[in-house]
Amino acid sequence: MYLLFLPIVIVGIIVAAYKQIAVSKKLGVSATAMDILQGRWFMHMFHVRKDDATIALMKNLPTGSHYGQLIFALPMFITHKLTGYLPAFAGIPKEGEETLASFIAWRTPIFDQHIQDQLPNITQIVSMGAGYDSKGFNSVKNNKITLYELDMSEIQKLKIEALKKANIFNDQVVYVPVDFNHESWSDKLLEAGYKTDEKTIFIYEGVTLYLNEETVIQSIEDVDKITCEGSSLVFDYYSKQFVEKTMANKKSSQYLSGMNESLKFGVDTSDAEIHINKLIENTKFKITSNRLVAGKNKMKKFVVLSALAIALASASPVLSEDAKSPKMD
Repeated sequence: MYLLFLPIVIVGIIVAAYKQIAVSKKLGVSATAMDILQGRWFMHMFHVRKDDATIALMKNLPTGSHYGQLIFALPMFITHKLTGYLPAFAGIPKEGEETLASFIAWRTPIFDQHIQDQLPNITQIVSMGAGYDSKGFNSVKNNKITLYELDMSEIQKLKIEALKKANIFNDQVVYVPVDFNHESWSDKLLEAGYKTDEKTIFIYEGVTLYLNEETVIQSIEDVDKITCEGSSLVFDYYSKQFVEKTMANKKSSQYLSGMNESLKFGVDTSDAEIHINKLIENTKFKITSNRLVAGKNKMKKFVVLSALAIALASASPVLSEDAKSPKMD
């Protein structure tokens, strides 16, 4: 079937790639900002996670191609209709069957569930490097929650314009434009109305990979300075081994370079529990969950690729769960 549709699939790939890479570069915005949106687009289209705002954004962003992706995914949609098949990047994997391809689909419901669990206890959510994320039109909708979205002004302008075109509005969302390299994001957040004495969830999704270690640690410590007890920080990260291997691969590094990106930060997952706790050792945060995703290498050994951690701000010690990972051979 895939061979039959190959010509039009190639057309879909070219159109979607052009919009994501070439148009993003022309507009001076990050091309990788589209990755999370694309992942959630597939989850919606395969009826795994309803997300109308993501579809609206994909249709109206100059860097997105709703119809290009439809063409690319046509054989998958037909196969899904006939057999129930779900591509790895669209379906939520079973525990122990997670892969790098399914990472966005795997982590999305974990972020969603943590937010839903904490909604009765919080009044604020802060999304660091929010990009084209649609949480403001899903998780906080119809709740008395203020969502602060922090990102580059260029990204936010494109997002706001796309939502206006789709007639989607949410006055619970406060957009905070910030240049993370030259401005204090915490100062900008406080200026926007953020309250330090109210319980808050900080979301750090799909960001740490592109920052250096000093910046990641500093940002976590900055979060600590403006949060009260009962607040939480949810972030994903990749293994140091994966980052180094990816950047050492000529094709991978050239692809990232073409998008003006490079992978910088990873956690040494030879003992993930120890190394992830080093990131928060100078804060009041305690790791309450650290879940690992692993895949098999050429030697059929499991190698940790990525992970997601939840840290709770507490004045008293919180016991940390053991890192959950597939059994090593």
